[in-house]
Amino acid sequence: MYRLLDVGLYLMLPLLFLLAGTTVAYADCGNPQTQTEMNICAAEDYKVVDAELNVIYSRSITGLDQSHQTALKKAQRAWISYRDLACHSYGLSAEGGCMQSMLVSSCLADVTRQRIKILSDQFQSN
Repeated sequence: MYRLLDVGLYLMLPLLFLLAGTTVAYADCGNPQTQTEMNICAAEDYKVVDAELNVIYSRSITGLDQSHQTALKKAQRAWISYRDLACHSYGLSAEGGCMQSMLVSSCLADVTRQRIKILSDQFQSN
């Protein structure tokens, strides 16, 4: 009998992993009600803002001579390091808690919006 249960368990485990992997998280970001929804919405907001930054950065670097491109690439890499470290630090105020990912994602989005403004102002003619 135990052998039959062991075989059944081994056959069920892949199915359980498959079902666990297909869970789709959805949140009404117009009115998030739970911390999980707030976390999802903050991450989605950052994803959108990051995509916008990539467009602005690509436009900004286009048409620059080689030395200006090199300088902007170095500045962008330094800014990315700053952003990531600053937002990680900000998230530590809720370390281990369910708010931590929301705080980090919100920080990433806010700091990225600031960078978009800087690049837009600096390279608006490009």
